[in-house]
Amino acid sequence: MEKGAWAESRARPTAASRATSPIHEGRSERARSAAASQPAAPRPTRPRSAVALEPGTLAVSTRPWGVLYVDSELIGNTPRTNVQVAAGTHVVRIMRDGFEPFERQIEVAPGQDLRLTDIVLRRVQP
Repeated sequence: MEKGAWAESRARPTAASRATSPIHEGRSERARSAAASQPAAPRPTRPRSAVALEPGTLAVSTRPWGVLYVDSELIGNTPRTNVQVAAGTHVVRIMRDGFEPFERQIEVAPGQDLRLTDIVLRRVQP
């Protein structure tokens, strides 16, 4: 074998030879189908207003003290201030042994400071 012929047989395929080669044809076909099956990049969305995402705060005081729940989540004993709640509708429940539970549905606007004061828990009659 001549030096030149050996060098030609070992040469890397060119872009033109790859395009016509059946071996390389399958690879480019697979690469094209893989690229086509990948999900498109997400479209940019409008940024939400920072005000719309801002939580409100809740302050609750009762006589006598009680245990405060917001949406069935234990918050703690009353009085309670600066309880952060997401904007929207919530259920406030206050309980204490020997007293009737207090429950109210509230609506909190973004950034609103809502105060529930002067709540009087009533004793359970035996």
